[in-house]
This record gives sequence, C-alpha cells and structure tokens, in this order.
Amino acid sequence: MKRLLLSVFAAAITAAMVLPVAATASDVTFSGSYKLRGESRAHATFTKGDNNDPVWHQRTRLTANAAATDDTTVKVTIQDTRDWGSAQAGAGGPALTESGSYHLDVHEASLNLKNLLGTGVALTAGRQEINLGDQRLVGAFGWNQNGRSFDALRLDYAAGDSADILLISSKINEVGNGDRDQDFYVGQVTVKTIPNNTLDLYAMLLRDSSSTQMVTNGQTSVTGINDVQTMWTYGGRLNGNVPGIGVTYTGEVALQTGEVKGATTLDIDALAYAIKLGYALPNNSNMIKFGYEYASASGDGNSTDNKLETFSNLFPTNHGHFGIADRQGWRNMNAHGFKAQANVNDQLTVKAAYWLFGLDEKTDAVYGAGNWNTSASLIAANATGTQDKVGSELDLVANYKINKAVGLQAGWARYFTDDVIDTSVGSANAEDQDFAYLQLLAKF
Repeated sequence: MKRLLLSVFAAAITAAMVLPVAATASDVTFSGSYKLRGESRAHATFTKGDNNDPVWHQRTRLTANAAATDDTTVKVTIQDTRDWGSAQAGAGGPALTESGSYHLDVHEASLNLKNLLGTGVALTAGRQEINLGDQRLVGAFGWNQNGRSFDALRLDYAAGDSADILLISSKINEVGNGDRDQDFYVGQVTVKTIPNNTLDLYAMLLRDSSSTQMVTNGQTSVTGINDVQTMWTYGGRLNGNVPGIGVTYTGEVALQTGEVKGATTLDIDALAYAIKLGYALPNNSNMIKFGYEYASASGDGNSTDNKLETFSNLFPTNHGHFGIADRQGWRNMNAHGFKAQANVNDQLTVKAAYWLFGLDEKTDAVYGAGNWNTSASLIAANATGTQDKVGSELDLVANYKINKAVGLQAGWARYFTDDVIDTSVGSANAEDQDFAYLQLLAKF
C-alpha cells in the first residue's frame, strides 16, 4: 500500500509535467511539514490510578501543487502518521520500515479551477481540507495527527466587495449497496458591507440514508429507522473589531432542526451560541492581550417527548475552543473562558487560560470533544440528574520560534473535577486530570 500511494503521487506529478497543455517542471512547487508531539495524561478517566503511558505522535506531510494553466492547479498531499514504537516487531529488535502499524494515505487530492467557464466561480473538486469561520462546526482538525479532509465539490464566488458565496457538496460515507450513504451540504454567504465586520450566514444539511440513528444523545433513541434522516443547521457568525481601541469580537449562533423517522419520529430541536471578546493593550511591545469567551449548547431535558434537543457540533476543530485538554465538546454545556497572552520576546509567546464548565440540562450527559454525534460522553452520564457543575480547567502554553521554519510548543493543563464528575465516578475515586505535551513542528 505504501509503495502504491507513493507511485500514485509520483505519477500525478509526472503527468502534470508532461501533458502538452499542463505544467512544466518549473510550475510544480513542493511544500510540507513534520510534526512530532509527545503527550502524557494522568487520571485519564478522572479515576485514581488511571494513567496513560506517554506516547509520541508523528505526522509527515508532503504537498505538490502543479499549475497546468494560470487558472488550473492540481494539489496532492501525502500524509504518514504513526506512533513511535508502534511498528516494532514482537521480538528480535526494531521492525523493518514496511512492517508493523502505520497510516499512509492521500490527505488531499483536488483539482482547482479559478475561473470556471469564464463565470468567475472557483471550483475545487476532490479530497480537500475545509475550514469555516472559527471551525466550531466545520474544520480540518489540524491538531489531530490524522486531521480531517472531505471528499467534496466546492464552489466559491466573490461578488465584488459586497459578498462571497460558498457552496459545498460532500460525501461523508459511501455504503455502495442501495441508498445508505451519508452526505453533507453547505451554503454560505459572507456579507462584507458592514464596516469593520464580516457576517457569515449559513445553512448546512447532514443527510443520512442508513438504518442507524444518525445523531444520538444520552437521553433519546429510536429503532426501526425507515426513512431518510435529516439534520439542518442554520446559523450566523459576526466577526469584527472596534477601531482604535484594540477590541475584537466574534459571535456565532446555530439552530438545528430535522427528523429521525423510525418506530417513532424524533424531531431535532437544538441551539448553540458562542461569544468571544478580545482586548490588546495599546502601545505595548509585548503585545499583551486579554480575552473572554462564553459558549452554550443545548442539552436534552426530557427523554419522553420524542425530541432530540442535544446540539451536535458536526465536524469541528474543537481543540483550542474549550481548553487544550480536549475534554469538552460543544454539546449540553455552558462554559466561561478567561484568557491572556504575551510576547516575551521575538521568539517566545506565552498563553494562559482558565475555563469553567457546566451543564445546560442536568439530566443529559457530559459530552467529550470527539463525540459530536453519539451518546458516548466524557463520563457515562450525569449520575443523579440534579447537578450541573462539571469542572474547570487551567491551561498554560508556551511557543518558542527556533527559526523561521521550526517551532517548539509546550503545554500543560489541569482539569479540576466538580459535582457531576465526582458523583459519576464516585467521590472516593475521583481525581483531577493532568495533561501535558511537547510538540516540535517544522514547515518547508
């Protein structure tokens, strides 16, 4: 498989070089990155004695961009991800390169046309990263070793200085036998006529034709699904600043509707919103900044009303929104975040944050960062259904620029448990969680 993927990569670049109307060798550019991160997590399930062994994650990416014409490019990114030591032989010392466990794949492979049929519309067709807004709902999840890419058709149109229009059609899951696929569609208009602001208005549709419930929570489920499941997400995102005083702000609100038809019909009815404020001290060489964020997402307070009211945050880049320990998703939650950042010098930047987490609905679960569409949660459920204080998290991060291509980052977080977690795991066994990492990133 490894040799096959490398052969495909080489063949694609070779084709771009030799086609009569395509690129010459000088029109092909290469770039890439190498990332190595060591992680350690103590009390992974907030239980005494439950400690994860430290692990080193490695990711290597190589990207080729071939310009066939002024308006036409082909992009291919090959990615290899592995954990150090995972490819070791059972006995006899280190394994050979081709043995053991690794993941080599095509992360991106797309055709890009800047001016489709002279209309001014840009087309991107193929496997691609997609990042929308703050990536609360759709993002490439670059923190993760594998990341996320979409098999999609994307159309972009810039209507002068007034607005941008975006349309996306993506295949999430292709089953092959009958209409059992899952598809994702996005329509977005970005309004640029508001001074010092941009406004994104979007509609997203997740459509699922399988017989498995598309979105679940800890409260409501249905069997015997007999029709196409739909979940619409309508929302708006305002991003702007107040000139002259160093204040920035972002606000986003999203409403979800839809149906899951089975033995009974479940109506999707959920809401989420987030507000971020930032302030940079004027005339300071250290670029000292302060920030505050409030985020809320609905939970399900009634398991018998045939409604799914737990918000589902689709395909997010969750890391960085609710603490670096990645213990909290944008589902059934209320969160307050307090942040500070400073440049110590030209090479070193330090950041600190403190988060407070609570439940929107006491009878619903606490949902982890990676479980957007399932009932799997950070803990099994809210054990008593009468408490809403989940916990808090303190984050410290330092970024050091070794040179213009290489950066070193270190982070530490402590998650302090509160009533919901303490009760769910048992107060006698509950333990605060520590997460630490050291990351080396090189780009070329």
